[in-house]
Amino acid sequence: MNLDSIFELKNEILDQYYQNDLEREPSLRTTSLNIEHNPEERLSVGYSIKGKNDYQLELRIEQKGGKAYKFAEKKAEKFQNEIDVLMVEDVTIPSSTVLIQSAIDGKGNNNFTRKKRPLHLGLSVGHRDGGPGTLGAFVCTSNGSGAILSNNHVLALCDEAKPGDKIYQPGRLDQRSIMTMGSYIGTLGDAMSISKIGSNLGDSAYAVLDEGIEHQGNLIPSGFGNSDDSGRYINDVQDYDVISPEIILAKIGRTTGYTEGIPSAIELDNVTVYIPQFKQNVRFDNLLEIRWQSLDKPFAEKGDSGSLIFIPKILQAVGLQFASGILDINGKKVGVSYACNLKNILETLDLTLIS
Repeated sequence: MNLDSIFELKNEILDQYYQNDLEREPSLRTTSLNIEHNPEERLSVGYSIKGKNDYQLELRIEQKGGKAYKFAEKKAEKFQNEIDVLMVEDVTIPSSTVLIQSAIDGKGNNNFTRKKRPLHLGLSVGHRDGGPGTLGAFVCTSNGSGAILSNNHVLALCDEAKPGDKIYQPGRLDQRSIMTMGSYIGTLGDAMSISKIGSNLGDSAYAVLDEGIEHQGNLIPSGFGNSDDSGRYINDVQDYDVISPEIILAKIGRTTGYTEGIPSAIELDNVTVYIPQFKQNVRFDNLLEIRWQSLDKPFAEKGDSGSLIFIPKILQAVGLQFASGILDINGKKVGVSYACNLKNILETLDLTLIS
């Protein structure tokens, strides 16, 4: 199936499901509808790349036996090899409590959890009242100020923080006394707000760096298992269409350092993500699903939130890591991570990647 056909069918399937099976107005899904209360009714739709100009639909359900499962099975039977249906479980962002406990337990890559100057990609950062996450990228604001990019839930605490709040490196409890050890690096700027209704396109926020805070820019740091690209800069931001069949994806994060994964679903819409701060599920669109090598070799773990997702060797950035879950593939459990579209994030927050 070519890309134009995939896009048409992808939108058609989601609209059909809402209109006919859920009896809900499809046009309200992105603006005012609450997430489906029953997990058996949740359906996500994206696509994957099989070969050159050859694509297939990717459907995700949460439980077997319900409306979403029956609908997906009918579509899979109709389109045969053009649709892949998999069950996904426990897609969530880590809570501040979990992140703080992780820091207390010393879980994390010591190269990234300690105080480092100049700043570089992958370091532990955070708000005073939250747990540690990852410094994803160095960006420039519309007025020319230097800033760091990470997740809303890392820097802005799911919209509970205020612009001007202090941001630290390392994040809370990666260094026991962040208030007294010179760890303050800047202040919270703006964030993509996370809505409890409709759909979200990003979990992101930036912090404006104070004058005198030095950084390496978007340079791949040396010595973290990524020697091929060490010392090179990520200067290019691309949409998902740059992803091809042979592409792998990489990230550098506070907890697991440099890791690689496989893009398993692109432009995945209607993804249910549990937000502990809200104590409820919310809906995300236009996500990138990245399959781990195995449950023992995670692409991202707690504390890696905010990591920049990029393509090794050609060094094109495509996303921002924010959540993880588990796929069931014929009874085998495989970890997956989810990233928001970086190009959309930068446009929404009026930022540019520092080159």
